[in-house]
Amino acid sequence: MVIWHVLATGKTYADLGSDFYATRADPAKEAQRLIARLEALGHKVPSHPPPEPLTRTSAPVIRPHSADQTWLRTCGVAAA
Repeated sequence: MVIWHVLATGKTYADLGSDFYATRADPAKEAQRLIARLEALGHKVPSHPPPEPLTRTSAPVIRPHSADQTWLRTCGVAAA
């Protein structure tokens, strides 16, 4: 497909990027198009606003297992 376009138009090849199809459309218009498509297929789509994006307020706390703490104590390492 690319080679045909280059040979037919005489233009040089320009890579559109890996996210071309993801970023070229307006997300709201794309959502409406997909909702209309689902409804045309007979599905009922609830009309509610999209959820807020998830945000992490802090990093998860990872605590060592009690067996790990015991092993660290036997090795003379102070466990946190």
